Amino acid sequence: MVERMKGELAQELGMSIPPDGYWGHYKSKDLGKIGSQLQKRVPLLLERQGKGVKKDE
Repeated sequence: MVERMKGELAQELGMSIPPDGYWGHYKSKDLGKIGSQLQKRVPLLLERQGKGVKKDE
């Protein structure tokens, strides 16, 4: 799930998906954009699927 989302986000940001799966050729800044979007979207996706992650109070 995460790998697919990572690829979708990369395409949204105008980046191509590396055919060999190695993301090390990209700038940290660009990968950080993908990571921050994943951090926002994964909990929302899990919540919609009924697998919400509960944070400690």
